[in-house]
Amino acid sequence: VAEGEGRKWISGKSEVPKEKGDTKGTKKDTSFLRCLSNCVSDCAAGARKGLAEKDRDQCLQECQDECCTTYEQCTATLNPNLV
Repeated sequence: VAEGEGRKWISGKSEVPKEKGDTKGTKKDTSFLRCLSNCVSDCAAGARKGLAEKDRDQCLQECQDECCTTYEQCTATLNPNLV
C-alpha cells in the first residue's frame, strides 16, 4: 500500500490456489494470530496502566484492523476466546 493510500480490496478470492495446509494470508495464519495476541494483551495492559478503558472486544477489533494484511483477515469474524 502506497503511503497516503488506504487498502483497496477488489476481490476476496486469492489469485493463486493454495496448497492443502497452507495458512499464509488466512485467518489461521500464525503470524496474524501472534500479532493479534500480542496486540490484545498490550491493549488490555494499557487499560490497566490508566489509559482509556477498553474491553477485550474493542481491543480485538482495533487489533484486527492493525494486524490484517489480506482481505480474508480483515473481514473475518474472530472468536475472542481463541486470541
